[in-house]
Formats: sequence, C-alpha cells, structure tokens
Amino acid sequence: MKDQSCANTNTLVHCEFFTTNLLKVKKESTINYGSLDSFVIFMCVEGEGVVTVNNHTEPITKGETILIPACASQVVVRGDNLQLLEVYIKN
Repeated sequence: MKDQSCANTNTLVHCEFFTTNLLKVKKESTINYGSLDSFVIFMCVEGEGVVTVNNHTEPITKGETILIPACASQVVVRGDNLQLLEVYIKN
C-alpha cells in the first residue's frame, strides 16, 4: 500500500480493481508510493497547487489531471485548500 502525511484522506471507492481516495491538502503533503506497484492518477476537484515528482514540478488546477508513473516512489503535493481524487490499481 502507500504511506502519506496528507492532512485529510477519505476513501471513496475500494474494490478488487482500484481505489479512489479524496485527498484534502491544506499546505504540503509528502506521499510515499514506494510499495505501490501502480500508476497514480490525480484529478483536481477543488483549488490549485503543484505536484512534484522526481524533481519535476507541475501546476494543477480544478478540472486538470496528472498521471504519476508507477516508478515514482515519492510525490510532494502543495496547495491551499487543494482537493484531489487519487486513483490507483490495487496490488
């Protein structure tokens, strides 16, 4: 699974095929995907912020989607009242 220091995480869907969580980021969160063998999709549903993977930073705003490759072990998400749907395939 994954380890995160996100301020608030709610699981919306968890089935045999995938998991969807709602991440509410108030400042900065570091998410460790080292033990997750899946890509991760972030869909911004509220606010705006930045996502940093492997020293590459991308802005994200409401309505945008970012695909995090399965080889990424750590992701840093920064934003003010940023809400993301986090989708990944179950191990």
